[in-house]
Amino acid sequence: MQELNTSEDRILRFLKFRGIQTTAVIARHLKMTLPGARKHLASLFQAKLVSFSDESGKVGRPRRSWQLTPLADKRFPDSHAEARRKAATAPPSLACAIRPRRWRSWPSCAARRAIWPTGRSCPMVPGS
Repeated sequence: MQELNTSEDRILRFLKFRGIQTTAVIARHLKMTLPGARKHLASLFQAKLVSFSDESGKVGRPRRSWQLTPLADKRFPDSHAEARRKAATAPPSLACAIRPRRWRSWPSCAARRAIWPTGRSCPMVPGS
């Protein structure tokens, strides 16, 4: 497979983080012309990294929405799976140290003891 240029990498990253997008939105966000975006998307389509669906409107060219294919998803690391694996295999005293920072709530001490039957408190959480 040929090496992708930076514009194509930027398109792949944009679709990874923003999901399904139209050609116009991709071009506007990456500050390129519509024909330029279409050229890059066509080359990504040929490499089987993106797929599209067309929506016909009242007048003019159909709106083409682009999304990543499973082959393109493999180009990005799956850090959530790695974090889940680490949390599942971590000893109870370390499990709270690797919890995601985005969790809005963390179980109380009683709930942690129910989760970790050893009854040990977690040294990483104050007041546990």
